[in-house]
Amino acid sequence: MIGRLKKWLERWGYMLMCVLCAAVVLLSALWTKRADAQTEMAQNALHSMDETLKKHQDGQREKLCAPCEGDVIRPFSLSAVYFDKAGMYGVHSGIDFDAPPGSAVYAMLSGTVVQAMDGCVCIREGDLECRIRGIREICCAEGETVNAGEKIGTAGGRVPFEGEGHVCASLIQNGTAVDFAALLP
Repeated sequence: MIGRLKKWLERWGYMLMCVLCAAVVLLSALWTKRADAQTEMAQNALHSMDETLKKHQDGQREKLCAPCEGDVIRPFSLSAVYFDKAGMYGVHSGIDFDAPPGSAVYAMLSGTVVQAMDGCVCIREGDLECRIRGIREICCAEGETVNAGEKIGTAGGRVPFEGEGHVCASLIQNGTAVDFAALLP
């Protein structure tokens, strides 16, 4: 048996090493391409955030309001984070706030409610849209105009992939998620 393996390796060993080396080079190239794509996505999000900050500083938009009074328990991240409840890694394009069940949830910006169902409220104003998840009782309706800081529901709903006990808020500008932590009071 060992003799046959030795003969096979003498005959095909060089070819096997070439194939393995080519596989390593290909995987390295794919990994680098993926990392470059993530870096580009992060740079686009930062550029978008810089423009949003400039508009707020110039007074073109009012300041954003926090969606609830709790502390941040999971920040925005374009890198993969582990979601315990789902048992998987993914990008966290929102900010999670500690929100005890029954506590108030507020509109982050003034605008029109474009979705109010299944524990999620989406509010749109121009090129900005905020999505707030983890709402148990929604007290606004689609098509309604709300003001920043106005109560839109109570906490206690389930956030997809994350579970209960918090509110997850995200801000999207022109289809790109924005880290809005610096815009909060």
